[in-house]
Amino acid sequence: FGIHELCNFYGNNDLTRYANPLQIYYLGYNSGTNEANMMAGCDINLIFKPFRFYGEFLDDDITVFDNKGNPNKYAFQLGSTWYGSSKIKEVGFEYTHVSKYTYGHYSILNGYEFWGEPTAWPWGNDQDVFTLHLLSELRHDLQLNFETNYWLLGNGTVKDDWYVDGRPDLDHTPYWPQHARKIFSFIIGCHYSPLYWVGASCTYKLSVRKGSVYNDLFCYVNLDVPGKRVWRIRNEE
Repeated sequence: FGIHELCNFYGNNDLTRYANPLQIYYLGYNSGTNEANMMAGCDINLIFKPFRFYGEFLDDDITVFDNKGNPNKYAFQLGSTWYGSSKIKEVGFEYTHVSKYTYGHYSILNGYEFWGEPTAWPWGNDQDVFTLHLLSELRHDLQLNFETNYWLLGNGTVKDDWYVDGRPDLDHTPYWPQHARKIFSFIIGCHYSPLYWVGASCTYKLSVRKGSVYNDLFCYVNLDVPGKRVWRIRNEE
């Protein structure tokens, strides 16, 4: 079990306030500064062989205790995985929910992004994702990966400003994304590694969106230059 806190800020006056690893999230959030964007959360990992259960919760802004119109911004992920010892190595399920406006901030000087990309979950906010995955090892040097995803993708982005959203009260927004795009995808991947320092991977992705079918193919080669230190570590293993 772990807890974490993350803050984007600027200015020397905020350094002593947010650089403290023992900072209490609630006190920092109510410190009076408008530029800092704080988030806190917790994660848990439980192992009962051959099963693993895990989850994470992120609190960007929970506003259930006030009626100022600010939206609740939070995210969580729940998953479980079964591990096998034969050719089927892993079978798992995962569910992710990220509410609208998560990672964003009403101060344009400090949006929760870097070069237009959110610095947390790569796919942004305002969406729900159901994932089913399977990993198979046919031989010690050949692995197959299968993954199915069902996305409910809303229209929210990390750049949305809820003060100019046009609605006076966002305290009671719906749980599911509104007018969501429904996307179904199937992924199959193959990884072949004849030697420990070289490997090749190929992944095919099929997506269905509004009755249209999209196909993607990705291939790449991994190459590690062996050295004395690498060989010594692997030899001891």
